[in-house]
Amino acid sequence: MKYKIIKAIDVAGLNFLTPIVLLCYGDEPTVQIKKIGQFIVVPLIVIVLFLGFWAVISEKVQTKSGKLPDPVLTAEAADSLMILHVRSQDKEQAYSVSDDQREQLLASAQAELEAIEPEEQRAKERVDELEAAFNRKISDLKAPLEAERAELTAAAREAKKTRLEGLKTRAETLSADPAQREAYLQAFRDHNDLS
Repeated sequence: MKYKIIKAIDVAGLNFLTPIVLLCYGDEPTVQIKKIGQFIVVPLIVIVLFLGFWAVISEKVQTKSGKLPDPVLTAEAADSLMILHVRSQDKEQAYSVSDDQREQLLASAQAELEAIEPEEQRAKERVDELEAAFNRKISDLKAPLEAERAELTAAAREAKKTRLEGLKTRAETLSADPAQREAYLQAFRDHNDLS
């Protein structure tokens, strides 16, 4: 079995996996570990170092057309190119579809849309129910707060009215004493600060 696996690996051109197979069968473990390090670990370390070097250098290199792309931007660009490639293949296949096939595809798409419509309607109804429940809950939570606010506002108006009456009373009984006048002015300032 070992030789069949090694032969398959050789035919596939993946010779770097041969030491792993031989190690699994216990064939000269020290030699196989050395080869694994040499053919797998070292190349992986070099690739990681290259990507790290590339990421660091790309931050510092500025060209006429802009910044040097880092590995992440390059991978994103490769992904978008692959998506573009798949889309162009889909367009090409769609262009080569015959009229009968096109009609069948269109009918199948229409049937799928019609099958989805009841689900869409149920989902819309569920969303409406949830929105109504949310609005009810908000109203239930707001009602006591609004009542408390109204009470506090009324209490603040009453306190203001009481302070004004107190200031009027003090003003009527105000004497020529500077300390009493200063106390009245301070009370007046405090009233204005609270208003």
